[in-house]
Amino acid sequence: KDIFKEWQEGMQAGNGWSAVFWCNHDQPRAISRFGDDVNYPKESAKMLAVSYLFLKGTPFIYQGQEIGMSNWYPSDPNMYEDVQTRWQYENVGTKKSPEKRLQRLWHGSRDSARTPVQWSSDEHAGFSKHEPWFYVNENYKEVNVEQQESDPDSVLNYYRKAIKLRKELSAIRHGDYKEYNKSSSKVYMYSRCEEKQKVLELGG
Repeated sequence: KDIFKEWQEGMQAGNGWSAVFWCNHDQPRAISRFGDDVNYPKESAKMLAVSYLFLKGTPFIYQGQEIGMSNWYPSDPNMYEDVQTRWQYENVGTKKSPEKRLQRLWHGSRDSARTPVQWSSDEHAGFSKHEPWFYVNENYKEVNVEQQESDPDSVLNYYRKAIKLRKELSAIRHGDYKEYNKSSSKVYMYSRCEEKQKVLELGG
């Protein structure tokens, strides 16, 4: 919340424009960091989508974010390719059990967001007919583009609706930003306002 507030108010004060994003290839998946990817995966993905797609700036959607792809949870630390992740496992928190050290990687490794995009429930998640360079997330049969295309309530179609609304409403793209309930650690609420248009966004 503090980071988004700083970016939004800074751009507003300087009449600027910047990038707005949750995910990238160097961060674990936002749905797994800030949401609940086990019990409320769809709700978490939608909440995170609307919380940033209506901010000022150009929103970036990282591969698979639009279908709610989550962190990858390997059973063996040697399955990670990232050298920094491997170094952390061998050198950080070595007094903890191997299980605890592996769980730390699940929630902190950038490899968590580098699994192939899940296109379908076919072998290798429909990404390739051949074995890809990296492991496919085991939840690909439940979370994939093909399955979500035909579901009007899916994360993918929610993203489409939110983007359509962003294109239609000038206040979302150019309106003033104002945050509410700033002290709350569970609710992120803000408005985007122009003279004849106001949008109030609530996430949490």
